[in-house]
Amino acid sequence: SFPAGTSRAGTTSLLALFNPFPGEASVDVTFETEDGSRTPQDFQGVVVPGGQVTVLDVGSVVTLREEIATTVTARSGRIVAEQLLVSDGTDDAPVGLTASLGAPVEATAWVFPDGPVTGTSRRSTVAVQNPGEDDAEVEVQIFLDDPEVNGSIEPFTLSIPGGRYAT
Repeated sequence: SFPAGTSRAGTTSLLALFNPFPGEASVDVTFETEDGSRTPQDFQGVVVPGGQVTVLDVGSVVTLREEIATTVTARSGRIVAEQLLVSDGTDDAPVGLTASLGAPVEATAWVFPDGPVTGTSRRSTVAVQNPGEDDAEVEVQIFLDDPEVNGSIEPFTLSIPGGRYAT
């Protein structure tokens, strides 16, 4: 799963599927966007030959979406999935490349040990995807370095319907 992606103007959104094993694998790829679910036919039953990488252009089928949560489900075999986002700086988006490995399993707790430096113009966004069918209540806790100097942030809750995401 990749809870945070985009296909906004100026961004190339790719999904690299690597099959390190000798036999072929087959996967289905689905998307959740700010305007609903997408299950493109071209991304169903995608065959990834053994020992090879197959790259899918997400932006070609899920166009101009500010937020995209992606789920890759193996029909057969096993793969390693990576999301690649390349931004050219259009509409004040940061210029650069982001490469993220997919989360291989669902988990009830995640820890991210880093964020932007205090006092910078950068920001952090937490994207949470609920790949299950049941609704989920998720508590987000943010701990700042040196709370006596930087203060603290009250935990908050996100309500995420089954199969959806929240940021």
